[in-house]
Amino acid sequence: MRSRLLILCPGQGGQHAAMFDLARGDARAAALLDSLAIAADGDIFSNQRAQPAIVAAGLAMWMALREHCPAPALVAGYSIGELTAYGVAGALDIPQAVALARRRAELMDACVREPQAMVAITGLSARTLAPMLAPHGFHVAIETSEHSVIAGGPADAAHALMQSVAAAGARAQQLPVAVASHTPAMASAVAPFADALRAASWRPSAAPVLGGIDAAPVRVTAATTKPAISAAATAAAAAAAAAGAGAGAGVAHRDSAHRADGDAGQAAAGIASAGSGAGQAGGGMATSGGETPGAGDAVAHLSRQLAEPVRWMDCMDAMAEQGITAALELGPGAALSKMLATRHPHIECRSVADFRTLDGIKRWLEKIA
Repeated sequence: MRSRLLILCPGQGGQHAAMFDLARGDARAAALLDSLAIAADGDIFSNQRAQPAIVAAGLAMWMALREHCPAPALVAGYSIGELTAYGVAGALDIPQAVALARRRAELMDACVREPQAMVAITGLSARTLAPMLAPHGFHVAIETSEHSVIAGGPADAAHALMQSVAAAGARAQQLPVAVASHTPAMASAVAPFADALRAASWRPSAAPVLGGIDAAPVRVTAATTKPAISAAATAAAAAAAAAGAGAGAGVAHRDSAHRADGDAGQAAAGIASAGSGAGQAGGGMATSGGETPGAGDAVAHLSRQLAEPVRWMDCMDAMAEQGITAALELGPGAALSKMLATRHPHIECRSVADFRTLDGIKRWLEKIA
């Protein structure tokens, strides 16, 4: 049976000073990184440095590997990695994707009027946790398994929240993140980031990208710089996120029970921003409401994601439902491939971080082709 390959694009948390080194083994990727002039030193965990660096690292690695890679059946990105995913799918060129990452970081940082924090919690479901979060001003930002979530909210309430979690018999760990990503705290960034996305030059995507907020596959269907999504619709989405509309303290859930086929909570605790998925659409490649012409669906998903939970658990289930047989994480880090392997062991999962050389990755790609 022919393999169905998934490309995984990570979010923040796995970056490190040597994260460009492997891709630099390819002359074209090295030239790209030189042209982008992105440094992997200094405070590589600040938004302004981390987000463009992570997108650049992933897309440089893709440039080094794509000629040796089977055509991906699906691409998925975690938080900022969803922007990388559109570059992998060919819908955005690399300099444009990196520029959008810079704009995203700038807009998110502007939302931090008071110190913010993110806390990884294991041992409680999002549904059980939601009423515990609300009194502390926290919202679920990430749901990576039935009993593993990441929550974001005001930094001055983080300690009290962790005490409440401990009293309930669960575990909590504050992450080294100063922005409450994927919560209503980012609502004012949604509309301006949508404007930046609309101004971009989009191309038809070669593969669908899995949307983090709903686990639905999204395609850019035509080249355009004016996707079919209105500013009013984007503003309405931002307002709904700010009010927590329909999300019960920032959380939405599928009506059907989640499958208990793996717990990725330990991996989630090392990731700066992530999520779970609700609303996977059947086995088809169109979203449940059909595709918006041009890049409208992509603009909506990428902008709404700033202020809505990323539903990574459902995304992983959607990957399996789409018949994925192998997955390669572009790095930096290996958290996504480990989470997917834990939840769906039948999928052969690797990260570029598992290899010493580009040739080693290429041999693995030949084996699974």
